[in-house]
Amino acid sequence: MYDRAMAHQLRSYRVKPGQMQPFLEVFDKVVEARRAHGFTVDGVWYSEADGVFTWVVSHDGPFEEAVERYYESDQRKAITPSPASFLDEVETYMVERLL
Repeated sequence: MYDRAMAHQLRSYRVKPGQMQPFLEVFDKVVEARRAHGFTVDGVWYSEADGVFTWVVSHDGPFEEAVERYYESDQRKAITPSPASFLDEVETYMVERLL
């Protein structure tokens, strides 16, 4: 049985044309920084042909507080170029795990 108390966020990005590979290189640093702040990366999917990148990240605790600490951290601020510079669109949803 899955821990339904853990908060999960689905993050879906539209990556700028021709920028998927550079974004993927920077994304490794994002994963390191997220994990350092107590997040778990539950899965990552992308389609370079469609410019779509989607991932699920979770945290066992107050999610929004953890997100704030993550974005304010020196580790996140040190990620260059900024991951957002590769993105045209960002959509996020808090989701509940079913399976």
